[in-house]
Amino acid sequence: MLLELAHTKLSLCQKERQTVEDDMMSRLRLNLQESHIQETLDDPPPTLALRGDHMNQVNAVLSGSNMVECLSERYRIRICRSDLCTLEPTAWLNDEVRQALFK
Repeated sequence: MLLELAHTKLSLCQKERQTVEDDMMSRLRLNLQESHIQETLDDPPPTLALRGDHMNQVNAVLSGSNMVECLSERYRIRICRSDLCTLEPTAWLNDEVRQALFK
């Protein structure tokens, strides 16, 4: 009887130990995932470098005086100079540009 009691207690201790280990592993995985997510958020987004002649073309288009001039029309979506200016780093993205990109 004493042996059975010791065996039962040992079995309960092993189950409790396994539960604690499983909990610790789950927390460790969660911390690693959160750490990876934070590292991903901390990384700057990739940027494409334009060659000099392409950069000159972009600057020429963006620096025009007529902001409502239609520069492209595709899928019945008109893209004006003012729409392209929304692609600059600190500007809000325009719905027309978004629609043109995802159609």
